[in-house]
Amino acid sequence: MNNSEFWSSELPPGYYDEILDSGLKKRRGFRANWHNITFSYISNYVNDNFKHLDYACGPGTFIGKYTKAISTGVDLSNLQINYAKEKYSKKGNFYIKNDFNLSDYHNYFDVITVIGLIEFLNTKDSKNLLISLKDCLKPGGKIILTTPNYGFSFKVLQRISNILTKKNYQEVLETKYTKSKINNLDLNSNFANYNVKKILNLGIIFSILNLSLGKKIEQLVSNVTNFNFGFLFLIELET
Repeated sequence: MNNSEFWSSELPPGYYDEILDSGLKKRRGFRANWHNITFSYISNYVNDNFKHLDYACGPGTFIGKYTKAISTGVDLSNLQINYAKEKYSKKGNFYIKNDFNLSDYHNYFDVITVIGLIEFLNTKDSKNLLISLKDCLKPGGKIILTTPNYGFSFKVLQRISNILTKKNYQEVLETKYTKSKINNLDLNSNFANYNVKKILNLGIIFSILNLSLGKKIEQLVSNVTNFNFGFLFLIELET
């Protein structure tokens, strides 16, 4: 099964959005806070007056819950986009990838978010995508993207997740990023500045007890370690 088939048919509409909603309601949950903390960090880059593109937006959760910008969401899954339109249409405009041409948005967006995509692409396709997205940015605009940090600890975490959730992404996973593999994307050649930090450290485990507790401890550890330890890379690219 290829990536398009997997994301278009394997995941129920709103799968991740409902995980987050359930966790927020219960005020606990590891997977819910994984998304909540990630979105919270990324929201710091998206000002209310920005023109914002969320590329690979899934069910529209980031736009719907974490931004007040002028947002556009794009995803290849018709199921997820229909869910986003139904639930979050007042928060942004949502398009299936085939109906959205990046070339129509030259120098248009202030910020572009790509949350959990490039690990499902090979490095050549990731480079080409980032170049295409860069053309959509205004001068001084930024791309904010995330991808898992495939060190030993994340591999263990992923195995546990696959067992608990019955979802296995190995068949569509293309690139397991480490810091050296991020360097292989030649970001220096295409962007004026870039910064890589790690988020979602062991503090997130306390989310099993309480979301607020897990978030506070995660942020404390991040600040103490200067964002040098975490399960997820947060990458900031500036034109």
